[in-house]
Amino acid sequence: MEINMPTKKTRVRPETMLVHKTVTVYRTYVDNDVDQGVHSYWFTLNPDTDDQAFDIRVVSPSVLDAHPPYLAADANPEFATATKDQIDTWRKQWYEWNKTGGGEDQAIRNGLMDAINRGVLNNLHDGSVVLSR
Repeated sequence: MEINMPTKKTRVRPETMLVHKTVTVYRTYVDNDVDQGVHSYWFTLNPDTDDQAFDIRVVSPSVLDAHPPYLAADANPEFATATKDQIDTWRKQWYEWNKTGGGEDQAIRNGLMDAINRGVLNNLHDGSVVLSR
């Protein structure tokens, strides 16, 4: 017979991704479980719920345009004729893009700041949030 021990859920404050002007942006988590890790592109302005979560790729559609060239011929026609050295360079660029604090993280931070500057993401004085398009 298998015995399941009781578990207890404890609420934790989400990680702050960015504070810009008067707006704080928090990370959201896979299945609302910190142990499963953060979502890559979903954030919230409300630390108490992700009911108002948003996708940075919708709020700032060009946020990831600065990515390195793709490593597949169907997405990057130059890949089919690229030299080994060129492919190695692109792989290194992807490594730098994907590492923690790398190009993708910086692009996302810049996209969040841009959305705040444009007034797309706003915290109101009563603690509520406005997402405008």
